[in-house]
Amino acid sequence: MNREISKKLQQVLNRILQSAKPVKNLVHFFANLRTSNHNKTPTLNKTPQKISSAIQIKKLDHKLQTAITSFFEKTFEPVIPSPPTVITVSEECISQLEPGIVIDACVYMSFEDFSEIKKYGRDITKKLKNKPFYVLDTTKKEYRSKNCPKDRFEIVRDVEYTGKPRNFNNTLAELLKSLGVNIYYVEVESSKELRKKANECFTRFRKFGLHQPDHMYLAFASVTKSTVLTLDGGLIYSSKKAKVGSIDFHKFLDAIMEKAPMTIIAEERVEMKKKLAHTVLTYGSRSSFKRDY
Repeated sequence: MNREISKKLQQVLNRILQSAKPVKNLVHFFANLRTSNHNKTPTLNKTPQKISSAIQIKKLDHKLQTAITSFFEKTFEPVIPSPPTVITVSEECISQLEPGIVIDACVYMSFEDFSEIKKYGRDITKKLKNKPFYVLDTTKKEYRSKNCPKDRFEIVRDVEYTGKPRNFNNTLAELLKSLGVNIYYVEVESSKELRKKANECFTRFRKFGLHQPDHMYLAFASVTKSTVLTLDGGLIYSSKKAKVGSIDFHKFLDAIMEKAPMTIIAEERVEMKKKLAHTVLTYGSRSSFKRDY
């Protein structure tokens, strides 16, 4: 029994020696106790000889517990996780990236155009199995000279947007907050190897609907064995032909939100066309436009 206590005290003593000064007196206490146990002499400093060994052990256990509690409270502080951030990846490190999710420009812009998507960011991350998210500087290039929709009616009409200029950095901040994980901003435009790969993809798959600059997303996904997240039908079809993973963001959101904003817009577009057709018939039927000879 005494050997076990001595062994435990030795372990705690080594830890306490590294702690603060208030434990100094307790260290001497343990040192004296270990010496006394080693010599099989049950005498302790400032402890009367009349106290039985059982009572001494009970007091020792109490002080030992207090010392251990104090030690861990002062030494081991709770780990606070760092907030998600944007990590820039230079062209030299592209080949070292692990497979992830490549967010193309149309998906990126949808986070700017449909605020309701942002509420499901954590669900999107979870459904994609917490894979790393890649945003290419190609998207930033696409943002130049482009505007947001002025209102919802412009989205439904599917016309050129005339609202405020798009802001790449603001959208990136909103995307980061929504997904709740790190986003890797990859500098692909300066990579000669990747541009060469992109041109090869464009030559092979443009007949399947691949266009520029989507060829950069396909090339990057191919090199890193990643999956393209897109709303572009041509890119999805070309990805299949290139044996690269792809996800239709429209259908993906339908599964998460029950009805994606794109689905609602498509329904509103159908209704708008019906109303326009009804308006034309109201002003005149086919017989009304027949010539009288």
